[in-house]
Amino acid sequence: GTQAAVGVALQHDVQVADRPVTQQGMRGMRTAGPQGPGRQVQDPSYYIGVLRAKMAEITKEIERLRQETDQHNTDQQSYSQYERKYETLLKEVRQLEGNLADYNLAMDKSRMHT
Repeated sequence: GTQAAVGVALQHDVQVADRPVTQQGMRGMRTAGPQGPGRQVQDPSYYIGVLRAKMAEITKEIERLRQETDQHNTDQQSYSQYERKYETLLKEVRQLEGNLADYNLAMDKSRMHT
């Protein structure tokens, strides 16, 4: 019998990624992203942008705190009004309870005399 010819390349495990010119052409291998640490020295406009972003963040927080303070003041005024109303109604209830007790006493006395 005849045996098929076996080439040397078929006997080796060749990884295509290890051969950048074959896979990528003459450009070389593609990289995942920018290599290196990036920009080392920032110009003044970069820092101005950072400061503006922080100022906007602080302004937003100040506004949120103002709204929270206004809401607290409104709630405090409402609470004071409700507390005064509660005191007034409590006095009225006590007075009506006293009147009711007097009427009950009068009713009990009238029942005893009959």
